[in-house]
Amino acid sequence: MGEKANRTSALAAIIAGRDVTLSGEDDAPDRYGRQPAFVFVGGSETPVQGLLLAQGEALVAATVTSKECALVLTAAEAAAR
Repeated sequence: MGEKANRTSALAAIIAGRDVTLSGEDDAPDRYGRQPAFVFVGGSETPVQGLLLAQGEALVAATVTSKECALVLTAAEAAAR
């Protein structure tokens, strides 16, 4: 199985069949037409992105604008190393 398939499987294992909530700074799409947002499963306070980082299935982007979120995500990424 390729890297992309592994990441897709990791994401599916976290969110499949579960309610998710999206939380973004605003509703404006980025310059590529994407809607940037953090994804939360159920009532969890840990974003799905953080779970993927902790599993080593993702990397933190330098474009995270919230310092608090960047710290949480960077810590999750460091724990996976």
